Amino acid sequence: MNALDDVGNPRINDTEIKFLFNFFENHYNKGNKFVIEIESTLYTCTSCQKYLQIAQELAKSDGKILEIKFIAHRDAKTMEALKDITKQ
Repeated sequence: MNALDDVGNPRINDTEIKFLFNFFENHYNKGNKFVIEIESTLYTCTSCQKYLQIAQELAKSDGKILEIKFIAHRDAKTMEALKDITKQ
């Protein structure tokens, strides 16, 4: 099964998708409360934000708590800004 973004493009190479797949496959049934901290230079795209939100909603419907903290560089709002930041 492939993950798709909000306009139908495949998102199989997104780190967030791979992370969520691994989390649900290997860890989800091992507890009732999870705090996940993701640190990245570039903030997650809106499609991946939706997948993270859906993961939280799924956990809530199962009576679990899934807290996701996404930490990104405050100036990394575009790919051009990301290139400038990573040159430093």
